[in-house]
Amino acid sequence: MYMCRECRRYGRLTEATEVHHIRHADTAPELFYTESNLISLCKKCHNKQHPEKAKNRSNSDRWKY
Repeated sequence: MYMCRECRRYGRLTEATEVHHIRHADTAPELFYTESNLISLCKKCHNKQHPEKAKNRSNSDRWKY
């Protein structure tokens, strides 16, 4: 099991559910599968790294019901 590296910085142990590209795939596609360009994050921390995506998800989720 992988742990969220951002949570771990603050002494929290949270299971990682997302893989984050340090240098984004759209700007550095050659690093897409490079292990040193990837970090494990929980969903909450990953959304903090991509606030624009979290906003879009929350808006689309709101209208599903």
